[in-house]
Amino acid sequence: MIQYIDKQKNDFSCGPIALLNALKWRGEKLTYRKDYQRLVRLCNTDKFGTYDKDFFKALNTSGFKFKTTQLYSEIVDHLKKGGSVILAHLDCSNDWHYSFWYEYRFNKFYGANIDTRKSIKFVREKTMRKYLLS
Repeated sequence: MIQYIDKQKNDFSCGPIALLNALKWRGEKLTYRKDYQRLVRLCNTDKFGTYDKDFFKALNTSGFKFKTTQLYSEIVDHLKKGGSVILAHLDCSNDWHYSFWYEYRFNKFYGANIDTRKSIKFVREKTMRKYLLS
């Protein structure tokens, strides 16, 4: 589990923050202060955010093996096996957003930087299904 979860500090950096949290979850010793700008450049993030093709390239460059899916059951199974998930979904402002998810237990999903407007750390199954239908 991530010891220190980072949250984005503006409206466009969810991609680098999702990647930062994933790298920390993997065990890398990174900090927002020291590594954020490097990850912004790696994700090619600008004032409009991070585009999927750039984010996938950043994941590859960072050594992550990943696949894309919209299947709820695959996401739950992966989290139950100790994996993590970066999810692209609509946030409460109806903007596209990347969030990092690291645990599923007792019918709740635990994540970081889940929404740009809220400081929540978990959502129930019904909310996750809504995210996946976005």
